[in-house]
Amino acid sequence: MPTTLTKKAEMQSWLSERNISFNKTMLKSELYAVIKNYKPKHKRYEIDQLFLAANHNLVRLPQYHPDLNHIKSVRAELKDYATLRRFFHRIFFRAVEISQKSEEMDIIVDNLVSDSNDEDSDTDSEQEDEDCNLSGIGIIIYRQ
Repeated sequence: MPTTLTKKAEMQSWLSERNISFNKTMLKSELYAVIKNYKPKHKRYEIDQLFLAANHNLVRLPQYHPDLNHIKSVRAELKDYATLRRFFHRIFFRAVEISQKSEEMDIIVDNLVSDSNDEDSDTDSEQEDEDCNLSGIGIIIYRQ
């Protein structure tokens, strides 16, 4: 289908193929005015022809009509869902990371307590045993 951007020679050939009379001296704008008179008003899609052949009615909705095409509202809901999913995804992995660090800290504290208890069992003095007993003391190590 010729448009206003189509070359003059192509417009003339389109008119000739359809046996539409025109003057060869016509300007491009004049040729397009003739083409508009014979050009179909609506686009014809193959899917439309298939529906008509199967005796089905096909109703096309106007583009960008907010009451009939709910794409913007659906897109907004999908965007909110994706944002929440990303947010909870980050929280989950942060919780896992903190949990792993917590387990590492428990192991460090347990090792320190068991090392100090092992050292205490080697000493003979009760005073040193009381001074070195670390049970019940928590050591917190923060790494960033």
